[in-house]
Amino acid sequence: MWSFLLGRLPWLLLATVLLASNAVAVPSIRTCPQPFTGNLTAFAYTQAVAPSWDLDKAMDADVDGNLSVLSTKLDGEKAAGFNSVRIAVDFANHYTTASPSWEVDDKWLQRLSDIVDAVTSKGLYAIVSMHHGTDTSAILGQFQQSWRHIGFLLTCSSDLVVFETLSEPPATTTEHDGLLTDLNNQFVVALAATGGYNSLRFVILLGPRTDGKWVVPPRYIVNPWAVQYRHS
Repeated sequence: MWSFLLGRLPWLLLATVLLASNAVAVPSIRTCPQPFTGNLTAFAYTQAVAPSWDLDKAMDADVDGNLSVLSTKLDGEKAAGFNSVRIAVDFANHYTTASPSWEVDDKWLQRLSDIVDAVTSKGLYAIVSMHHGTDTSAILGQFQQSWRHIGFLLTCSSDLVVFETLSEPPATTTEHDGLLTDLNNQFVVALAATGGYNSLRFVILLGPRTDGKWVVPPRYIVNPWAVQYRHS
């Protein structure tokens, strides 16, 4: 299975890397009314979010699902010692337009926003990830536009909101390594284009396979970051 082993294998965690001198200048599309409070290093974030509870198929359930049930469940998970909730978002059946805009149903985006708010209102970290069901292998533009939608939606959210490139990518070959590199780059560019806090918040990048090898980090990344990789 694919997982992010945050805080358990420090040698896999490449601490905060700031390549601001090489960054592409992207104008902020949105500005936020209050200052961003997150000031942790990447390693400190990995300690803060662990252990994490996976929301599993909740985003795929009825869009009008009962958030009060989720709230009660979150209380129980927090009492059990969990510090974060992983939310994998599948856009595959929720696009309202095709290339190049790949617009997403407003109701689906509102559901994501409501779930994130429910998580962070409990003082838990919300780790928002793109679900592997989205057709990233065929259309990189679709992937980047999807992350722009997420970025715009959550750009002024607090430092309790964390972004992860993709959930459980089925990478097994060197060719897949190259695709994951492309996805990490698309991910970072999309977030930078949305402005707000999205170039400041903690992000989790993709690392392929089980051998500890991983893709080259995005050239222009300025976020604090760590790597997930597949383990058995």
